[in-house]
Amino acid sequence: MTRNSAHGKDREEASEVCEHEPLLQKSGIEPVRGSPSFRQKAGSPASSALPVLFLAPTLIIVSATLIRFNQHLMQKDQFPYPVVLVFLHTVFCSLFCSALIFMTPSLFPALTDPDRKVDVTFQYYKTQVFPITGFFCVALVSSNMAYKFCTVAFLQMMK
Repeated sequence: MTRNSAHGKDREEASEVCEHEPLLQKSGIEPVRGSPSFRQKAGSPASSALPVLFLAPTLIIVSATLIRFNQHLMQKDQFPYPVVLVFLHTVFCSLFCSALIFMTPSLFPALTDPDRKVDVTFQYYKTQVFPITGFFCVALVSSNMAYKFCTVAFLQMMK
């Protein structure tokens, strides 16, 4: 194999990537780093760094505020019931997701898109949903109980 034929093969592979780009976009798959479509989508480094520079401090501030509020809420004279708090959290999230499914079903393609639809049966809930839900509730109750005993700085570091 000569050197020119190897470069020709690379060009053919690059053109194949470009030919399949509409299929990738339709399926929601991001292009591979180094492909022509990836280079076209990449913006300037400054414009891509701005959201990070804004979102990182925002996340830290919101997280510290939430920890401080939950620590205040878990005091004996306020509302020291972590299980009830997690139950209210779960009910609110369930109602909010139900409203979203009703108002904008396109946000849930696994439930509404015929091509990607998942059969939601009791067996599916028993093996896929309930175990995750149970462990998540235990984690939430445990973290809410930790607010009674730990400092805000320690909890922030643990997050």
